[in-house]
Amino acid sequence: MALHGAARLAAGLEPTDLEAHLVEMLRGVLTEEEVQDFGGVYTQEPEGRSRLFPECLAKLSVEEGYSQEDLARDLPLLAPEIVEQANIRVVDLDAAEDAKVPGARTDEEFDRGAAVHGCGAVVMTASGQPPAAAGAPPLLLRMHLTKFWCYRESNEWSGSDEIFWASCAAADEGTKQTRMSRTHGDVDKGETHYLDVGTTVFEGTVSNALIAHIECWEKDQGSAETIRRMLSQMTTTLRTTAEKLALLPLGDWAASKEYSAMAGMIAELVHAVIQAAADDWVAGHVFTYDRAALQRLSGAEFKIGSFIGEIVAADGGHELYGRIDPITSGPLEYVVRTGTTWGTPMTLPFRTIITPALAVHAGRLYLAYVRPEDQAVMWASMDADGTWTQPARIHADTTFYGPTLTSAGGKLHYAVTGKDEKVYTRTYTSTSGWSSAYQQMPGRKRYSPALATYENQAWLVAYGLDNNLYHSRYNGTSWSGWAKDDLGWELSTHVALAPRGARLWRIATGKAGQIHTSINGGGTWVSEGIPNPNWRSSHAPALAGNGNAMTLLIRGSDSSLWSAEFDGSWAGALKVANITMLETPAAVYFGGKLHMMYRRTAS
Repeated sequence: MALHGAARLAAGLEPTDLEAHLVEMLRGVLTEEEVQDFGGVYTQEPEGRSRLFPECLAKLSVEEGYSQEDLARDLPLLAPEIVEQANIRVVDLDAAEDAKVPGARTDEEFDRGAAVHGCGAVVMTASGQPPAAAGAPPLLLRMHLTKFWCYRESNEWSGSDEIFWASCAAADEGTKQTRMSRTHGDVDKGETHYLDVGTTVFEGTVSNALIAHIECWEKDQGSAETIRRMLSQMTTTLRTTAEKLALLPLGDWAASKEYSAMAGMIAELVHAVIQAAADDWVAGHVFTYDRAALQRLSGAEFKIGSFIGEIVAADGGHELYGRIDPITSGPLEYVVRTGTTWGTPMTLPFRTIITPALAVHAGRLYLAYVRPEDQAVMWASMDADGTWTQPARIHADTTFYGPTLTSAGGKLHYAVTGKDEKVYTRTYTSTSGWSSAYQQMPGRKRYSPALATYENQAWLVAYGLDNNLYHSRYNGTSWSGWAKDDLGWELSTHVALAPRGARLWRIATGKAGQIHTSINGGGTWVSEGIPNPNWRSSHAPALAGNGNAMTLLIRGSDSSLWSAEFDGSWAGALKVANITMLETPAAVYFGGKLHMMYRRTAS
């Protein structure tokens, strides 16, 4: 289908919806001339097409388009032949060990077949799970990678491998995402390497189908930017396929064959695209999970699959593990510290799925958080007497990430990473409310952004997909372009920002959980080092400036809250009694007191 679409493009014909989709994937790694040359293979070998392609595709002339509607019509005819391939596998997580599940293959059979074909497709279901009730809400979940075990090294002359993982995923509810892990060096046979917290494959809502394509790479000469571009193109195809798979129940084998056939076709297409650009690709598979499989796998680590590269130059072997966890909501809890004394925590009638945001503007305390049922960004404000306004939506904004707030130049600034991994900003005044037009920052970013005010100018910091930090400044009407950091921090969560004295401070949790600090006086970031090598944080820190003083708040591995003060030097961290939280808190000084808010662990 991709060859046929490229051939029609070379002939000056308008591609169909399906062909345009597939050709766009090719453009992710090939030049326009190469795409048309790719299509020439189809037109120059008319007799050989019948040996390579199913009859319904081989008989097509270049003048005849092939659409998504055509594929839906032909899929039942294509499916039996495709699912017989040894690199396609159906896994019923609830089937007895000796049960005869159509399409089932042993690990060894599938691994051999995937190695021969250069790719694999796995369809996961769980026949023992109760069917979802009519009108059941979508699942809100996070799939992330946890570790990999090397059971065979590649044939690289260096003696040790440098492995990284890349993925793209999409669900029937419309969310699509791409990710690349950091490179794990010195990978040797028999070793287990743990991936960083936050190595997420997918985060979002799923009704009935989630598709993830996961790749293993040996880092030598491959272009990271080419890989990212390629993955981004693939997500659209995955999302469209997930939408169609969601309409097919896995309850009978006919439907299972269609699941498997579509997954297999994606795997073959992805492999063809990768081979056009890759020199250090180890292996890659397409994994399709129905709703029952997602529920069955939820909450415990599981083996995702084996990645064996016998056919390509880098022929290592790795077992990859991950988790699927539900994204749960929790009540917002609010506590005030006066001097060094913490008050009694107060539970607010608001629930969220992620860290809230706090800022002081025009004599009021403002709050932004994410509503669980639809991931809408909500806001409210509190006066000096402690009375909260009724929460309301910020336009139609939705996210899986924590929003951020700051006050500068007479406006309340707000930023959020959208579900499309792009950063959006708005401003608010009490007279005009929230700006109807948002500003979209260039590029894509991961995690939550961070806002703070320095010399009455709003600063915005975000972490890029290339594992670099970027900052931008607001000049009163618009944001500057992103300025890339040069400190080389590798993070698995967002940063904290706050002014202190004549400097803007930026603090983050590094890969090993250590706290890293830096300052900016209006130009470049300068490292201030690690304040205490014994401090460890499970999540991003929170930071609140108060003139020449500053308070750092971190969540320990025991879910407890720790605070540390800076007034020119760091004081020791103190454990705060009777406060446990699910992740990062938000904090700001208001009326001379430290106000803190967080998602409480207990419901």
